Amino acid sequence: MATSPSPPARPSQRLWRRRWFGPVAAAVAVAVVAATVLAILLSVPRTEAPTRPAPAPATTPRPAPRASPAPSNESERQQHQMYRVYVSTVVQQGTGLVAALGGLQACRIDRATCVERVNSARQQVAGFQSELASTPAPACLSRADDLLRDGLQFQDRGLGLAGDAIPARDRVRMAQGLLLVVAGLWRETQAVVAGRQASC
Repeated sequence: MATSPSPPARPSQRLWRRRWFGPVAAAVAVAVVAATVLAILLSVPRTEAPTRPAPAPATTPRPAPRASPAPSNESERQQHQMYRVYVSTVVQQGTGLVAALGGLQACRIDRATCVERVNSARQQVAGFQSELASTPAPACLSRADDLLRDGLQFQDRGLGLAGDAIPARDRVRMAQGLLLVVAGLWRETQAVVAGRQASC
């Protein structure tokens, strides 16, 4: 009688899980792969020498004291140190983000667990942003740094929308959240390209 609608509720919940958690799991897989690629690419230091044209040897001797090469070497050393610290931070935080995004596969279990894992991934993004704020990028990676920060902002908003959409079963917000996460990954891919093209 009044209890007859309750048996079909479980199949509909399973159908909801298939409809919602299937795309979420696919998006998570893409996110994990992209974040892993990001971490790997940023962890490999550039070994190529900068491709600036070397000035032709001057035929006229310069009698000025050659005190400038020492500061130039020191400046290069500082930039290289900043590069190492920055890339190390990105790799460590990126690895944590990959693990957090991998945890979203628990969305196949139930909505409560899914929301918990989405919030955890969002906290990881916030931690990544905080680390970047306290780790200045070398001048040669400023463009890559800007793109990486943009990507994390997109991911933060996307995960926030997804976390709200799952318990509410709001497909529109879920789609918006996933699109923002993908936009963040695209920005991070651009950051990798910019970082690889930089002459550090």
